[in-house]
Amino acid sequence: MAPVANQVRAMRAMIHLQLGDPKSSRKLVDDLDLGKQDDDKIRAMFATVAADAWARTGDAQKAKDTLDLFDPEKDTYAELRIQMWRARAFTAASLSDIKGIGRALRKLSDTNPHLLAMFVNQKKIHPLLEKEDPPDEERARTAPPNARSAMKTVPAVSVAGYLEALPEERRVVVETVRALVQKSLPPGFEEGIQYGMIGWYVPTTRYPAGYRGDRKVPLPYLGLAAQKSHFGLYVMALGQDPAYKAWFVQAFSEALGARAKLPDFGKACLRFKRLEELPLGMLADAFARITVDGWIATYEASRP
Repeated sequence: MAPVANQVRAMRAMIHLQLGDPKSSRKLVDDLDLGKQDDDKIRAMFATVAADAWARTGDAQKAKDTLDLFDPEKDTYAELRIQMWRARAFTAASLSDIKGIGRALRKLSDTNPHLLAMFVNQKKIHPLLEKEDPPDEERARTAPPNARSAMKTVPAVSVAGYLEALPEERRVVVETVRALVQKSLPPGFEEGIQYGMIGWYVPTTRYPAGYRGDRKVPLPYLGLAAQKSHFGLYVMALGQDPAYKAWFVQAFSEALGARAKLPDFGKACLRFKRLEELPLGMLADAFARITVDGWIATYEASRP
């Protein structure tokens, strides 16, 4: 099976897991041959998805043996770390390993307390995980914006794999906005998969301090995701720079015209359903306005 086809299979399996259908996921992951994957990161992604499905379909020991081959704290797996600890949480729950559950949930909570929401009030979740309390308000307040919705996206390991997994009509939308970002961004930003979506960020070679003091996590700037019922364009500067957000919203409104309805703006997210809702020329200008150095300065100035 071709590498991209394998990635698509793994991502389809993850979608089934997130929809509470581990049996359909199991049918997909059982055909993945982990031993034939030369890329260590892709092999870890396949193993994580497979183990998650196995743990939820009565093969928890096989899941544990597979997960034990990969260290989630390894730098190479930084973009997979959330998915890896989640799979460990389900595996530990299936084995009634209370210590393992606690360790996995602490790791997820340390990354972002909102991640614990995936184990609360969800269908077909192991009862040991359902008992975990949601995060307290203070920890939730300090969590990175938009991480909760990002967690619900597919854990692709490449932009090509992410795009390939989308239905054609949704892929066209994402590819159009992606091309606009690529053309407009000042030099220095890098593209890759971050928080389960296509992201553009300041690499750690340029900003070694990393996001929220984690040297393993590049400083995010933009994100683009195809969510279940909409598309999300995540512009971190909207949540960090009030002046930039005021300009952005006004310019967006003026570009659309007085009769147009503004899309849903979150704290740092623009939600839309069709390309026609976006003033692409204005967005190109918005993406080009902040350089890497400017974004680093804005981010540092906004930190407590």
